[in-house]
Amino acid sequence: ANYTLLNRDQISSISNGGVNFVYSFIVFQHFDSMDEVDYYLDHIERLLDKDGLAHIYFGKSNGEGIEVTPENRFKLRDCSLFISPPVMREYLERRFVVSAFEDSVPKNPHTGEGESVQALAVLKKKNG
Repeated sequence: ANYTLLNRDQISSISNGGVNFVYSFIVFQHFDSMDEVDYYLDHIERLLDKDGLAHIYFGKSNGEGIEVTPENRFKLRDCSLFISPPVMREYLERRFVVSAFEDSVPKNPHTGEGESVQALAVLKKKNG
């Protein structure tokens, strides 16, 4: 297996269709806008090869839309962007094939106990 951990400034150096797996855990929940979500989704769409998958976890809202925590209320390790699972699923389906979607993820994946503030989407390119 081969993997590389990259930061935002390094993503554009990867060639189109040059990635077969993207994994993002506790990243999207720290964005401050849907523009930032779009930035990463644009790159994921560009980078995935025809059979590639992206596993994306995001902070889920119990409300009906998108909630951004104002900077003055943000504390270390809290989420700043919450998206209701139905809204996120519809948002992702405009661009990707959503091959799996879980709006209830265990807080402890080893024991299955508790419920995380995360939800999971597994994505494939539409024209793969």
